[in-house]
Amino acid sequence: MNGYISNDDIVAVLYDFAELLEIDGADPFRVQAYRAAAATVTNLPKQAAEIVGNDGDLTRLPNIGTEIARNIVEIIRTGEMAELEELEHSMPVHLVELARIPGLGAKRVKAIVKNIDVFSPGRIYQAACSGKLAEIPGIGEKTQASIKQHFAPN
Repeated sequence: MNGYISNDDIVAVLYDFAELLEIDGADPFRVQAYRAAAATVTNLPKQAAEIVGNDGDLTRLPNIGTEIARNIVEIIRTGEMAELEELEHSMPVHLVELARIPGLGAKRVKAIVKNIDVFSPGRIYQAACSGKLAEIPGIGEKTQASIKQHFAPN
């Protein structure tokens, strides 16, 4: 095990993966399965790492099938999830970056991508500065301000 991996760490990876899957257009049932598994891990009375360390079977928990259990074990043992990394590398880096801004979910990210002609940090920042992002349904002033702050030139 690479350091201590908490349930919160696992949940963050599972939710991140679900968001990127949704943005990528994956099967909605697969997306929901990862979100449901994250909720299960959130509500565990003990650490998933402890269950795995005691040779416990994660598939006995609600909403955790074989694939997700394998990914959770990988997260616990390595601190990473190869499938998430592969997905990140298959997507434009700015899309992944946008997806990780607090307050943005897959639906908002998709709406932004659909409404910005050339998808780049510069274009996103320009759209936020001009108020164009706030014109997109589901994107308000607060979200636009977060995006503007995130992509502001250093």
